[in-house]
Amino acid sequence: MKFIFDGQLNEREARIFMTEVLAFVQNNPGEKLWVGIQCMGGSPAPAAAVFEFLRGLPVETHGHVLGSVYSGGTTLLLGFKTRSVTPNAMIGVHSGRLTGINGELTEERAFDFLNQIQAINLQLIRQLMDATGADEETATGWIRKSSFWTPEQAVENNIVHSIERHEIKEMKQVRILPLNG
Repeated sequence: MKFIFDGQLNEREARIFMTEVLAFVQNNPGEKLWVGIQCMGGSPAPAAAVFEFLRGLPVETHGHVLGSVYSGGTTLLLGFKTRSVTPNAMIGVHSGRLTGINGELTEERAFDFLNQIQAINLQLIRQLMDATGADEETATGWIRKSSFWTPEQAVENNIVHSIERHEIKEMKQVRILPLNG
């Protein structure tokens, strides 16, 4: 089955995606799951949940970057057992960031935010190590310098396994998830 994931990877979208994929897997045991991805980010917790969900599926899974992925989109991509990228796409990763700091930033709140960022970074480092086979120093370096990879660099770093061209019109079964509205 072929799905398209196009949008931000937030709680609602993650829930819809996992529900659709689980229904597919239950109704089509043993059939390969192929997902085209265009995702420029999202929230760390839903991205981590989807990563673990995909890793635990009992079927062959393949994620393909259709345009670009960044941040939570890269975490989504890394959850697939095999990964590919379209020529001219970009893949990016960065250290944890928190937004929406409203109100007074006390020392206690600042400390809490720093702890959350550190937890996000450690989680991403483990995901990069697990999915790519990179050592901790390499994975840490990628997120500390906000890495962006061309398709060739992504293959070289084992972020993806191959560069492939896929046209949407060639897909026999396409389901576009109703993301962001």
